[in-house]
Amino acid sequence: MAGRLARSRGQVVVVGRVGMDVERKEFYQKELKLLMTRSLGPGRYDPSYEEKGVDYPIDYVRWTLNRNMEAFMDLIGSGTVKVDMMVGGEYPLAHAAEAYESLESQSKMTALLQYELAELDFRQPRPPTESIVSRKSGAIGVALVGPGAFAKETMIPLLRSSADFNLRWLVSSSPLHAKQLERRYRFGGSTCDYNEVLSDKEVDLVVITAPNNLHSEMLSSAMLAGKLALVEKPLCITKEELDKIKRIQGETKLPIIVGFNRRYAPLALEMKKRMEAMDGPFVINYRVNAGFVPSTRWSQDPSQGEGG
Repeated sequence: MAGRLARSRGQVVVVGRVGMDVERKEFYQKELKLLMTRSLGPGRYDPSYEEKGVDYPIDYVRWTLNRNMEAFMDLIGSGTVKVDMMVGGEYPLAHAAEAYESLESQSKMTALLQYELAELDFRQPRPPTESIVSRKSGAIGVALVGPGAFAKETMIPLLRSSADFNLRWLVSSSPLHAKQLERRYRFGGSTCDYNEVLSDKEVDLVVITAPNNLHSEMLSSAMLAGKLALVEKPLCITKEELDKIKRIQGETKLPIIVGFNRRYAPLALEMKKRMEAMDGPFVINYRVNAGFVPSTRWSQDPSQGEGG
């Protein structure tokens, strides 16, 4: 329909996630332009804008993501845009199911959920509940910090598969993420406060899979709290951090495990097995093709303290 309605050499702009079954005839005969628009406006999906707060000059980009939102909120505040007519009712969070069901039986397109103040305070650490995870005699109390893709796909399943480990704490900078993974993987508790975990006497081992620039400080804090630690590679990213770790390790005498997991890969084990039957020494050259890494990724960005 858009193709039929547009004038010759006009533009059809796709807003939102919709089907893209384009009829070639109309677009060909009219030489129409098909444009995609990002959600919210310029700045969306740009790490410099969204994560670092680097704004676009207003002389060059008048309507950025934030300026769009500010303008819309101003229109609501002044009464120019009226949203009351869209709301079909307000429901307590505990009755969320009723709120969704109401949308099927009314003409209004929106239902509001009411949150109590106590329900918003996700930052308070939730103490481990023994009824969720029973601490077995001799089991190692584990706190996992930084539940990224590797932790969720590899580390947590391995820990869960062994009766030697008691998944006591899950630590994440996102309270919602922490709560979701706590329930999904049946941890005893979740928190955003790393110090809360270190003060728990039932925690024996801290597994650190947080971003690289946090490894050194988290590892040092764990050792000073008397906890064993397994830290994903790299151990640290500067010589000063390494010197600090060596000093603390020398004082505490606690062993440090670094997750150099490539040595356990099936191909690495097979190569080692075959080389044991051969005379050395060996010189091995190999190339790893991990694909193109965009400059916006943390691994390419020196300003994030962990890449470049």
